[in-house]
Amino acid sequence: VSKYFPDLTRANEISVRELLSHTSGYEDYAPQDHMIPEWLKPIAPQEILDKWAKKPLNFDPGTEWQYSNTNYVLAGRIFEKASGQDLMPFLKKTFFAPLHMDTAGDCSVDKTPQDAVAYTRYAWGPPRPALREAAGWYFAAGELCMTPSDLARWDVSFLHRKMLSAGLYEEMEQEVHLKNGNRTHYALGLHLDDFDNSPRIVHTGEVSGFLSENATYPARDAAVIVLSNQDGINLIGPVTDEISRWLQEPPRDLIGHWSNQI
Repeated sequence: VSKYFPDLTRANEISVRELLSHTSGYEDYAPQDHMIPEWLKPIAPQEILDKWAKKPLNFDPGTEWQYSNTNYVLAGRIFEKASGQDLMPFLKKTFFAPLHMDTAGDCSVDKTPQDAVAYTRYAWGPPRPALREAAGWYFAAGELCMTPSDLARWDVSFLHRKMLSAGLYEEMEQEVHLKNGNRTHYALGLHLDDFDNSPRIVHTGEVSGFLSENATYPARDAAVIVLSNQDGINLIGPVTDEISRWLQEPPRDLIGHWSNQI
């Protein structure tokens, strides 16, 4: 990290790989699951780093795993500084355009009238429109939004190794271990686990009013995407798991429906 941001806390001890695997020790600037007044005001990514990546570390680098959005804001800024390019235009040109992911973009900028309305709930109250984060708060940590169809196009390219070299996919999917050898069940931006004895690569996402889960099953050449425009009830996990079970053993009525369609 010190090669690009030498003024950050213990930057000479922290690698980019530790940022991408959440083993750096930098404190998470977004640990809460609700909107706060500060987030209604725009912010620059550098301000986030100045406020949170100059604090004392939560732990020594490589000794613990802790999800921290600060890591990805910093990783995004390192990319921009190293390449001389803005992150989002690079992603659109290099990945999204070739994959025809036309809706993929910056949630705070690329809004359309067709976008789903974000909802939240307070206690047992009814769903109500959610306040949205101002520009800059998520940057490389969570600014990316798209339709489920475009996310499916990404999953197809990921499962079929279309966009990167085989070696880079292997690096991205390799589990990172702590310095004491303990497992993290996390690679570079990817959770690794098993579901009904099938290897699964999965990640969730959350911003105000929206939840997401994207699960891929490489051994089955399949993926399950669940998006929700309400953050008050967390149904994405149970729904993802239920649909994933259909991949293992489809319900009889579903098999009958498919047979009739064929």
